[in-house]
Amino acid sequence: MKPVLFGLFLFILYWLIEYWFHNMTLRKIPTRILVTGTRGKSSITRLIAAGLNSGELKTIAKTTGSAATIIFPDSSEQNINRNGKTSILEQYKVVRIAVKNKTQILVIESMALRPHLQWIESHRLIKPHILIISNIGPDHLDMSGSNLYEIAHSFAKAIPPHGELFTIENQYFPILGKKAVTQDCRIHHIQPAENDQNILYNELPYIEHPENIELALSVCEHMGVDRHTAFGGMKSVTPDIGVLREIKTTVNNFPVTFINAFAANDPSSIEKIYNRYKEKTQKKKFILIVNFRNDRPHRALQISQLLSSNLKADLYIFCGGHIKSIILSKVSKYIKKETILELNKTEKILEYLGKNLDGETIIMGIGNIAGAGIQLTNHFLKMR
Repeated sequence: MKPVLFGLFLFILYWLIEYWFHNMTLRKIPTRILVTGTRGKSSITRLIAAGLNSGELKTIAKTTGSAATIIFPDSSEQNINRNGKTSILEQYKVVRIAVKNKTQILVIESMALRPHLQWIESHRLIKPHILIISNIGPDHLDMSGSNLYEIAHSFAKAIPPHGELFTIENQYFPILGKKAVTQDCRIHHIQPAENDQNILYNELPYIEHPENIELALSVCEHMGVDRHTAFGGMKSVTPDIGVLREIKTTVNNFPVTFINAFAANDPSSIEKIYNRYKEKTQKKKFILIVNFRNDRPHRALQISQLLSSNLKADLYIFCGGHIKSIILSKVSKYIKKETILELNKTEKILEYLGKNLDGETIIMGIGNIAGAGIQLTNHFLKMR
């Protein structure tokens, strides 16, 4: 028994020393910004870093979205190789890299999904001076909460004491605001001006939600970088691979528009993107590619509900993990069998498209960016 207790004592002592050193390391970063929320975290993280660096504030960013990536002040990127299961302890490594590079500002995308991990990541690992909560939507319902009310409280746990909170969320803002008051955290509730939205939307080289841009600009202004300078830097930002894209190309000499919506996180986002292109599908063939992950069953079920009601296409291509068979059984009563293809490999999807496209076509990818999502997006990017 004594060796076990002694071993436990050593383990606890080791982690206490590690945590002490981590706190010393954190203090070497003058400003730390943590980005959480349901949608847009990776985009907002990249936009803020680009804006701050354009204002000559040495900033390092780290995104988690489609791929874990560190973005350096010169816009170069370094992918983080993960051995084993993803853990928020990955943020320790990022903090050390930021200090090694003598960064002034660290902008880091949250990895936490569960409520208690939201608290640990914010209050123990990052201790942000600024917290950004982009918005609140129905995603990761198996971990973040069973409804939007619970998800809002989960994100509220990340609000830092004596810090700054930036958010564009309206519906559940009262929950965030109440928590911020108890934490003596200053609130910046951002409301974009409607006349600015089209200008912001059209000036970036990819499709970005105006709300994300406005939120990023507000943080840059707070840090002393004027909007014009910050937005100038944002125009040259390298977007995340999972960012919403509209890629125009040709297949078999026919015009093809590929819409990368694989990384849309929740039903409302998917439906919003679908409706944006719905009118354009008239007199054109519309193909919906649905990519699944076995470890995202709740998201798969949400998509099956959309397919059963709101998302109509001429052809549905299902790919990904074995969970797709479960989804197929659920939607088969709502979708004609002759419009469904089950293709497990990206090569098979591309082969089918190459042989069967015989007119102007819109192809939209939804579900998940991993695997076939990234591969298909990269393929069409090369074909531009």
